[in-house]
Amino acid sequence: MSKGLGLFLVNSINNFKDGKYYYGYKFSQKRIKNQIIKLPVDKYGNPDWEYMEYLGNEVINKEEKYIIEYINEKINTLKTC
Repeated sequence: MSKGLGLFLVNSINNFKDGKYYYGYKFSQKRIKNQIIKLPVDKYGNPDWEYMEYLGNEVINKEEKYIIEYINEKINTLKTC
């Protein structure tokens, strides 16, 4: 499993479970097996793994760019001191 696909699936599961589970009714492997989590599908009705991986990779790339810009900004402010 790639980072992009894993990120997409983790976010899908987190969005699904928000507000549904709590301290007395915990989210477990047994309960998740009985749940339906909506995922994008291709024209044949199968999960569109490539699309999910693409979206996850887009998020990763945007975060990396933000982090690099932030670090460069901090380095530039240190140079001017």
